[in-house]
Amino acid sequence: MKRRDFLKIAGAGAGAFIASDLLTSKIAHAAGGRLTVAISSDAWSLDVRTSSDVTSLNVDKQIYNGLMNYDADSNMFPDLAVAAPEQPDDLTYVFKLKEGVQFHKGYGEMTAEDVVYTYDTIRGAIETGQNFFLSLWLKPLAKVEAVDKYTVKFTMAEPYPDFLDTSTMCKIVSKKAAEEFGKDFARNPIGTGPFEFVEWVKDDHILLKKNEAYFTAGVPKLDEVYFQIIPDDTVKVTNLITGQVDMMKEIPPRNLEQLKSAPGVVVGQVPGTQTEQLYFNTKAGPFQDVNLRRAVAFGINRKAIADKVFYGMAKIAYAPTPGWQLPAGDYPADMTKIDYDPDMAKKFLKESSKPDNFEFTCMTTAQGWFVEQLTVIQANLADIGIKMNIEPLEKSVMFGKMRVWDYEASYEDLNAGYFGYSPATAPLFYTPPSRQLGWEDEHGLKAYDLLNKFLVTVNKEERQLVYGDFLKILHDQVPYTQVVYVDSTDAWSESVANYKVGTPNDSMFWETDLS
Repeated sequence: MKRRDFLKIAGAGAGAFIASDLLTSKIAHAAGGRLTVAISSDAWSLDVRTSSDVTSLNVDKQIYNGLMNYDADSNMFPDLAVAAPEQPDDLTYVFKLKEGVQFHKGYGEMTAEDVVYTYDTIRGAIETGQNFFLSLWLKPLAKVEAVDKYTVKFTMAEPYPDFLDTSTMCKIVSKKAAEEFGKDFARNPIGTGPFEFVEWVKDDHILLKKNEAYFTAGVPKLDEVYFQIIPDDTVKVTNLITGQVDMMKEIPPRNLEQLKSAPGVVVGQVPGTQTEQLYFNTKAGPFQDVNLRRAVAFGINRKAIADKVFYGMAKIAYAPTPGWQLPAGDYPADMTKIDYDPDMAKKFLKESSKPDNFEFTCMTTAQGWFVEQLTVIQANLADIGIKMNIEPLEKSVMFGKMRVWDYEASYEDLNAGYFGYSPATAPLFYTPPSRQLGWEDEHGLKAYDLLNKFLVTVNKEERQLVYGDFLKILHDQVPYTQVVYVDSTDAWSESVANYKVGTPNDSMFWETDLS
């Protein structure tokens, strides 16, 4: 996949006043071999089987390996596997494992037994008492077995063309450590990755150190990675410019031009898969009425959000994933596009169960750009006669309420690329009736059947047709509506070498170095 060139900016501008002693302190800070990365929020869980938030997944990608993996340019490569699997038929994948790969902290060699255990716990063949959402992607998997110490055989119930993609998502855990720690494994992660876990101080930092026994020579180059939790965007930007941190994840859009002009700062920006979305509770409350969902969806001025909130660092979203992720590389020609249309919104509102004085509350994450986006949407909806109240919450609290359907609407993002690149990834995360939307009517069940059919359809043209049928239901029933796709952006000190921004804005610090 093509990438934009990275922008290396050095010159006059808002940051040109920085004193030479601050620049010197930046170099001294970097020379110790610790990369300090500013992030906005704490992790939820470092058990890679259950992780679903951005911070957890960024940290996990340093601690764990999958059988296959993606590099920052979205190229798939063998990771714990010696090579791509042998496929004697459409239902069978046989992986040969690298020998001698060691788990962190003396937990022994990674073998086929650990691979089988990881996949079996995820898909529920071994009861652990935890909810492994990754099981959604393993529905076509009938059996995983250890042929010998270094050979694993996967047998599908039906052909599964995205299985290799799934094998990048399912990172391998130590069976011994996972059984020893149980649910506490989430705070005591043991993988085989280039960095091993050291400590986690809630709402302050997560520290990783170099895995001296990593199976790839010369990797990693860094001694430590220190994730510093800094919720305030202004503080993050200032700390990067003044050299108190080496990198910041997810540039605040309003600071993009400032960082591009700051001396000694490098900005990386590529088209992203992060989708800002508004989710409706279709199980209970007012949004059981499809016309209310339609009214809100057509009442959102997406271009205004792309321009005013993201300063052009986002593009209008018409589906759960960008068109390039679909089998044909673009949206179906006959796909309905939900976009700003106040007259259409008023029409649906008039046909709804609450044509007058409709009021609802929308939860969102109490940080970053979420409230800013909802403020624009709030004004849009007021213009068509709908009052929306904004309720900022801590992210885990918000998702906790969604899990028990204790909400009316919720606004969040989903970065599908964190999990995989199949176009089914984003819908599977929310669409199944058992998940947060509670979309249990005939339309939701049919949409879910189409997603499952998509997973096991091999022919590319047929897959595109199946996905197109899914999108028709989605855009007619609107259980959730997409707003914008946000570019992946990071910024870092020029002393940081060999780092790239990946499409899902994830972090690959394996080759990163400090000068």
